Amino acid sequence: MRQNLESMVDQKEAETADANENGGAGRLPAGFCTLTCPVYKWEQLFTTILKAYDEEDRGPFLEWERKDEDTKEPIYPPGPAREEKMKECFYRLAVANPGAVAWY
Repeated sequence: MRQNLESMVDQKEAETADANENGGAGRLPAGFCTLTCPVYKWEQLFTTILKAYDEEDRGPFLEWERKDEDTKEPIYPPGPAREEKMKECFYRLAVANPGAVAWY
């Protein structure tokens, strides 16, 4: 992807140089993007952000991990219900800490 982006920038510079813009030197497009891919998945990012919270303050964000006190089985076993609860907890964390989490 980076090579494609660089070739588009070079092409735009050459086209504008041919049109004698910027004294024949051409223009570079003004824009910004990152060319890296984060290694964190949502759960890893979630865990990393939670390190900033005290133990007792993490509770509302960890409901999807709760276990039944008698059986010690997860209240939300793997499946759609657990995924929905995870999304809800991630959303709560995003609202509580908008500088750390961006939702797309």
